[in-house]
Amino acid sequence: MKKLAVGIPTFNGEKYISQTLDSVIFQIDNNISKFVCIVISDNASTDNTENIIRHYIKKYPEIDIFYHRFDSNKGFDVNYDNIFKISNAEYVWTLGDDDCLESGAILTALNYLKDNSLSAIQVNFNKYNLDFDKLVEVVEIKNDILCLNGNQFFEQSKGRWGAIASLIISKNHWNSLDLKDAFETQTIFGYGLFKIILNKPSLIIAKPLVKVRDGSIKSVKNGDGDAKIITALSSGYLYKNLLLYGYNERLIKNELNKDRKYVFQAISIAKYWGIKNKIHLIKRLLSVHNSFSLWIRWIPIILFPDFIYRLIYRIRKKINSVLKPYEIIIKLHLKNNFPISSSN
Repeated sequence: MKKLAVGIPTFNGEKYISQTLDSVIFQIDNNISKFVCIVISDNASTDNTENIIRHYIKKYPEIDIFYHRFDSNKGFDVNYDNIFKISNAEYVWTLGDDDCLESGAILTALNYLKDNSLSAIQVNFNKYNLDFDKLVEVVEIKNDILCLNGNQFFEQSKGRWGAIASLIISKNHWNSLDLKDAFETQTIFGYGLFKIILNKPSLIIAKPLVKVRDGSIKSVKNGDGDAKIITALSSGYLYKNLLLYGYNERLIKNELNKDRKYVFQAISIAKYWGIKNKIHLIKRLLSVHNSFSLWIRWIPIILFPDFIYRLIYRIRKKINSVLKPYEIIIKLHLKNNFPISSSN
């Protein structure tokens, strides 16, 4: 059995998966290949993903690359879970099919994995635009942090666990879980992670070891308003479950408050796209983010006719574009005529 499997759950990943595989394979030399393998679970891709992967398997026979393809689309959660089912390694480092490892990342991870007591590791990452030529987000973690339980991890992680590429998880711990409450949530990795580390040691690595792309989420098709809200609610459902698992109520409520802002922003986008099952989605929203603002602002917006909402939105956007130059002129005038004075 290998020490580490780099696991890639993929679906229609032909655009970026070659970059992902290159970033892994170029780090696996003769010494590292004894400890590392690559595991790919394909969720019945309909593009050229399978051919690309089989090309890599043929091109690099010296590297253990295991490929499994479902006959039909099982959804993200089943595909992610399958990585652990078919992996032949003690730990699994999951990557999205559009993520890339930083140079030296595998050797760094192997050095940390010499500590067999760890149930999971979160590595830091940097977020880039789609072409990887512009840095979009950097979250600094000053030092590595050993966490003795899940509450410590939750408080110190700065939410970096939310990208699957940040997670290295013990295969045995994962496969021992009952995850029936996690399937069809789009966040099975969070459910599994927090169940595992609740009373077990985990590690947060400060150094960014991964590059992830901003804006490449494939779980929501452009124009599908219902899916936009359901996906936005996935983190909230997870946080609610963490309370049931025994996590600190103060920590969870704080995250729910931050998550609520994200969900409400998603409603605006979903409304512009169009919402079909309004009553069903309102019930889901109330089950996670029941608040005064939801009742007096967002529920009325959801119930408002979609085509009128879109019309008002376009008119408002047009007016704003017409008024913008005048707004700039007024601001410059005020600045020139009423300069801000400073005193020494």
